[in-house]
Amino acid sequence: MEARLPQDKLDAAITLVRSLSRRKKVTLRELQRLLGTLAFCTKVLMPGWHFL
Repeated sequence: MEARLPQDKLDAAITLVRSLSRRKKVTLRELQRLLGTLAFCTKVLMPGWHFL
């Protein structure tokens, strides 16, 4: 069995992480969006859930 994350979703997640990591402050909504995106990505990479 094989599961893959579509390239557009991977690119969006990387862009979001980079964007928020450069800032000193983020809003709660932005943080929730980031966590939701990462939670979606961990469905493909099951061991990744433990680091979220």
